[in-house]
Amino acid sequence: MLAVTAAACVVMTVSCSSAVNKSAAPGSSETPQKPEFTQVTSSMFVDRSAVPNSATMEFKAPEIYGYPPGSSESVDPPDCGPIFWGPVFSQAGSVSWSTTRSAGTSTNNEGKTFNLFLVVPTERPDLRSLLGKCGTIKYEGATTTVSPLALPGLPSWSTATRISVRAGDDARGADGTGIIGLRRGLYVSVAFTQQPPGGDISPTDTNALVKLFNDQVAKLEAI
Repeated sequence: MLAVTAAACVVMTVSCSSAVNKSAAPGSSETPQKPEFTQVTSSMFVDRSAVPNSATMEFKAPEIYGYPPGSSESVDPPDCGPIFWGPVFSQAGSVSWSTTRSAGTSTNNEGKTFNLFLVVPTERPDLRSLLGKCGTIKYEGATTTVSPLALPGLPSWSTATRISVRAGDDARGADGTGIIGLRRGLYVSVAFTQQPPGGDISPTDTNALVKLFNDQVAKLEAI
């Protein structure tokens, strides 16, 4: 899921007519399900203030893009692609918030980033099942370890993970936390990463990530 940030982005604007209705049966007393979305729009995303202290962070506004370069590249083990890249998709959109230590303070990259993705999947893999098989993933000389993470305040249908990336040098490494879940036909995925690797992730940052995920879900439900 972290590797999706390398995708090439093309900004697009589409309307909310891209939803597919699923109505209740005639005469049924059940509440009609809200439609599933089949496209992502810039207006679907939460605003900049969804991340605490966002005014002091660099914000990248929504970008919408299609099938990204790299999404078909193989990882080891091959079946772990959905954990590393995220589910295969036809369209996705992303926003990000980041802070970077000023130049000259370190030889390594230092900073924190919150990423938010909305994804139209072409497949819906059982991510929780894959986690049991994909604790260690290798790609281009880097080793990523992924493990389930219990975070309070999340819906039962979401999956949270602790992520660690190590390469030949710390400049390419990172630690992070991810949350993903399928809602109204879209995967909502949020990730927090920090560099350099090796430090604990603050509860302040994981709480902010949970809030970001829940706020984005609430916005989708309100459309």
